[in-house]
Amino acid sequence: MSEHPEVTASKINRTKAIEIIPVKFKQQEEKLLNKVEKSKKNPTAKLIDLYEFMGGLSVSFNHLTPCKKGCSYCCEIRVDVSELELSLIKLKAKKAYNNAKKDLLIGEPCPFLHNGSCSIYEVRPFVCRRHQVFTPTNSLCINNEELGQELLSFSEVDASYLHILNESNCGKSKDIREYFHTGTFKNKKTLCVIHE
Repeated sequence: MSEHPEVTASKINRTKAIEIIPVKFKQQEEKLLNKVEKSKKNPTAKLIDLYEFMGGLSVSFNHLTPCKKGCSYCCEIRVDVSELELSLIKLKAKKAYNNAKKDLLIGEPCPFLHNGSCSIYEVRPFVCRRHQVFTPTNSLCINNEELGQELLSFSEVDASYLHILNESNCGKSKDIREYFHTGTFKNKKTLCVIHE
């Protein structure tokens, strides 16, 4: 069976993305875990710094991905979110947090998806930031087809994220929809205490 043309293109675009990342970001990424481990900041501040680094990293290859505002097909797949991330969402996007849709199942849109846009984009979870496809169009996303599209993965970014979660003692993860089931929504024990 031959490879889907979008998958072939995604592999080419992924290679291009790696090539065009500025050297300074590549060098910073190589030392990222060490920097995170040595930082005296609290886990919340480290997570925010990691998010900012990821944003800077992806600027160089955003033109190679169909992931844009209004495309929300990936918002229906499983979105594992740590308690630390959910607490950050509650802290920084309180209105969106309080208005999150409840009692959703995996396969239904994320509770923070409103009118095709992410209502918590600035504090969206790690897994959402990391999920960028390199197909020329979002046609495979529309049907949630897994045909071998390649995503970028940065070992030091991933290791830094895991280190922050371990350090926070709030690393337990579950699908974002599970935090908003009737009866558990107001349960204070589902969230960890974080510091700004």
